[in-house]
Amino acid sequence: MLDEKDIPIDIHSNKLLDWLISRRHCKKDWQKKVMIIREKISAAIQDMPEDERIVKLLQGSCKHQQIQQMYEKENIHLAEAAQFLQRMVQKEGDYAKQKADSKKQYEKELLKIGVKGVHLRQEIISLLDELPSFLDKMMELISSLNEPLHYYEQFYAYLHQGKTPSVVLLPLCRLLMEKGAEITAYEWKNGVKPTRIELPSLNILANKEEKGGEDEIDFGNDSVIPNDDEIDFGDSGFEIEVVGDEKGDVMDGVARGLDGLTVLENPQTRNVIYFELRELENFLKMRKMDETAENISDIYISGMEERPAALRKVTVEKIDKWLAHVSEIISRLFDTEKAHLFRIRSSPQYVEKLVESLEEKRSLENRYEKLEISIREEQSEIRTNLQKTKKSLNEICNATKVLQKEIEGEISKMYKGRRVNIMGGINVALINS
Repeated sequence: MLDEKDIPIDIHSNKLLDWLISRRHCKKDWQKKVMIIREKISAAIQDMPEDERIVKLLQGSCKHQQIQQMYEKENIHLAEAAQFLQRMVQKEGDYAKQKADSKKQYEKELLKIGVKGVHLRQEIISLLDELPSFLDKMMELISSLNEPLHYYEQFYAYLHQGKTPSVVLLPLCRLLMEKGAEITAYEWKNGVKPTRIELPSLNILANKEEKGGEDEIDFGNDSVIPNDDEIDFGDSGFEIEVVGDEKGDVMDGVARGLDGLTVLENPQTRNVIYFELRELENFLKMRKMDETAENISDIYISGMEERPAALRKVTVEKIDKWLAHVSEIISRLFDTEKAHLFRIRSSPQYVEKLVESLEEKRSLENRYEKLEISIREEQSEIRTNLQKTKKSLNEICNATKVLQKEIEGEISKMYKGRRVNIMGGINVALINS
């Protein structure tokens, strides 16, 4: 059987101060007395001569002994040392957690966008390579809406008793089906094809990364992709320079900036397409609801109606098929991941904003790397500072180890020489340093 003095006392570093207070080695109000001691220390320092030899002679003086006795009374020195040790461990733990969270968030953003993060600007711009094939697929899906759109027009004419409607239903979708995906926003607005197209250029941004440029850009308000609650009309966050005469005449046949983009790429016309598709979707939902109604009044009304044969042929199953098709187009065209592609295509400033956002989420090591690149002219000074920092860190770690041993020794005296081990985060922090 082990003797009591041979059984070690294990104390977790995070609970050290609570342990000392709970066992009444230190009082709860120890901090109040520390303030009094610090005032006396401050006064004693002011009375100290500048010569270090005289200071050493005075260390055994009455005033010095009085301060030391006050500090050791009720183990105030032990409580303060325990608090210092806990704070050191806590800061180390907080730093490690923040570093891990930052890296995790950064990797999550890279995965969501679909880039590796080595050359951010170039990788983001290269995402546009997949846009043409995506737009071709979307154009193919929209072109197949001719049947449900024709049904919508027939039903609209039926409701108006055969009169020719004064409005064109889903005009932009209809124009897309007639002229294809290459129709520009300029042609949609002005009714004529442009003689020349000047698109927003992203080449400058790609070159900027190669040169390591860090110019500050004002991005304005952030825009969002269309959804049921809020629609982005693409006119915030940047401006398009319009060239014309003093009267503002821009009908020179040149499609500049956003007007040079296709209607599937331009933020304004994409929103128009979104509304039109939603309109068709809601119409089909309403028709499905009407066709599946089973109360007596609906059956009586449907029996009295004389619908055209083309409308009577449309079954609930066909409406369901059309509805699923329209919903698929909306889901794919306005998908959150694809929103990045369209915003990159329409706004060079958005690329800068996206890069800035990702760089803020980089891990601490990458930030130091970026800092080192941006101040290459001062590398010698940086190396000197890093050496000083490393030396200071080693000194702090050595002092912490000494403090840990002294606290263990003080507690051991209270328990007749039993071995004391301060465990937990402090040891992890010292090993990793």
